[in-house]
Order: sequence, then structure tokens, then C-alpha cells
Amino acid sequence: MNEPSTMDTLLDALCASLEDEVERQQTALALCRAQAKALCAQDTEYLEAKTHALELVMAESEEASASRQVLLADIAGRCGLEEDWVNLSALIRCAPEPWRRRLAQCQREVQTVLREIRGVVRANAGLLRASMRVVEESMGALERSVHVNAAGYGSQGGSVRDVRVQPALIDRKG
Repeated sequence: MNEPSTMDTLLDALCASLEDEVERQQTALALCRAQAKALCAQDTEYLEAKTHALELVMAESEEASASRQVLLADIAGRCGLEEDWVNLSALIRCAPEPWRRRLAQCQREVQTVLREIRGVVRANAGLLRASMRVVEESMGALERSVHVNAAGYGSQGGSVRDVRVQPALIDRKG
């Protein structure tokens, strides 16, 4: 039968998991920055590849988060914290040294990279909105020009009986 894990073993596992999460989030940050470059270059293939990679990283992050929550609950129970209200900050307050320092460092690193990601994602959203405005304005100009240019002429140069432009949906493949 396995011996129950010691508190040091649990805290070490939690710190290792948080350090892995920092690396995952740094990867996510790099992918978000690559998305920005793809948006500026209008390279949809590269953008789709980076978005797919980001989705994989985020799925891995969600799985790791679930494992960390189980670990955190076990540690919280051993520290006498209410499991329903436990978070990393609460654990840092009651953890002995050197774990307190190591956990606090992990928390700072995660917060820093998440703040950077948030900024890049907001910038990317702005780029996407600007791109959509350009596309919408271009489509509007095309629609208006069809009405103006087609009045009175057909493909053979004769008069047009009835020109009606129906709205169309253009997907990313054109």
C-alpha cells in the first residue's frame, strides 16, 4: 500500500505544476504574438495554424488546472483551510518557508504572463475589429458600385431589365 504523501512532497508537486503552467502560458503568449503578426501580414493560413496551436496549449492548461485543484484541495485540508475557499494566495499565507517564497514567486510569474497575454489579446481583438471594418466598408462599396455601374447596361451592352443584388456571405476561402 502506498504511503500518504508528505506535505513537502505535495507542495513540491504543486510548485512544479505551477512552474509548468508558467511555461505553458509563456508559450500561449508567444502564440498570441504570432497571431498578431499573422493578422498584420494578412496570412490566414499562419493565423489558423497559430490559433490551433493555442487551442491545444489552452486545453492542456485546463487539464493541468484540474489536477492542480485536486492537489490544492489536499494541501488545504492538511493545512486546516476550508477547501471551498482555498486559493493560491490563502495557501501562500499559511505555507512554511521555503514553500511560501517559491509559491509566491510562481504566483507572480503566472500573474505577469497572464497580464501580458491579456494585453496582446486585446490588441489582437482591435486588429480583428479594424480588419472587419475594412472588409465591411469594401463590401459596401462593391454593393453600391454594382447599382451605379449596372444601371442601363448588361453583359452584352444592352439594357438591363431588372438588376437586384442579393446579399452574399463570403467566408475565409472567398
